Amino acid sequence: MRFSSEIGEPAAGELVTGRVKWLLLLTLLLLPGLLPIFSNPLNAGTQTVRIGVLKFGTINWEMEVIQRHQLAEKAGIDLQIVRLGSTQALKVALQGGVVDAVVGDWLWAARQLEFKRDYYFYPYSTSAASLVVDPVSGIASFDQLAGRRIGVAGGPLNKSWVLYRAYARRVHNLDLASDATIKFAAPPMLNALLQQQELDAVINFWHYSAELNAAGMPTVLTMGELLQGVGVDQDVPLLGWLFSRRWGDEHADAINAFLAVSAAAKQLLLHSDREWEQLESMARIESEALKHALRDQYRAGIPAGFGRREQQAMGQLFAVLKEEGGADMVGKLAQLPEAIFWPSPVIAQ
Repeated sequence: MRFSSEIGEPAAGELVTGRVKWLLLLTLLLLPGLLPIFSNPLNAGTQTVRIGVLKFGTINWEMEVIQRHQLAEKAGIDLQIVRLGSTQALKVALQGGVVDAVVGDWLWAARQLEFKRDYYFYPYSTSAASLVVDPVSGIASFDQLAGRRIGVAGGPLNKSWVLYRAYARRVHNLDLASDATIKFAAPPMLNALLQQQELDAVINFWHYSAELNAAGMPTVLTMGELLQGVGVDQDVPLLGWLFSRRWGDEHADAINAFLAVSAAAKQLLLHSDREWEQLESMARIESEALKHALRDQYRAGIPAGFGRREQQAMGQLFAVLKEEGGADMVGKLAQLPEAIFWPSPVIAQ
């Protein structure tokens, strides 16, 4: 399959047949009794795909499902999983060609164009940071954050923090950076500080927020509600699969087959509670409330589609980040380049 160099779309006439091909593979992967009949469903030899993942990240749930059901093998992929210790290590491995794809930030991928590095992006999850409060604080709405102690995961240029600042300014006429006391820290520390009542609220990554929710601490604002408040009218993926343009163009069948495998694993996690019961990491969690919170929030973040509407919404989100964060946030980019979007038909609309 060939792709346009301008917006990365299939050549004329290929989109429909390409989509049918990959939707067929996705369907077969979800019918384990049927797929073994097909020795090679895509009429292609086994292709190696090396995936970099965080050693203790939630992405390992998906990898475990893929391995348990041998989804990669059934799709003709030799899947090699490389587990690394940090997001920085993932980026280095991707840039150095040690792995073919990682889950990462689309803004990072877009900014690499400044350095003549071309990467494709394809959605992995719409889950993102939420604002969770200590009920003892008495905070029931966002406009009650003035004068409060707020913990934020990451640093001042964390994308979620910049978006929360934009929401506060646009919707509530608040400058969180000056109207509240802000503490930047690692996600586990933020949760501990909130539970020790040393913070009133935290803006933390979704799985850490789920931990707080399970402990009885309510969410006051989700990322979906925030996006609506700043004028982005569509849920957008904040994380996605990243891979180099050259590798993607040269291995289109391999990456599309892997994306179909990834989508099939997500569908199993979306519809089957038994899949969650079989996850090794879940077996080590004693709290049923936490298990259910993690499951439900993961499911809520599974992308339902990725077409022009989602891509335009990402452009709207980029404009918010540019206005609020300036060049420190978006570099020299005037707008989000459409060239980063990989046109896989697996979940296209």
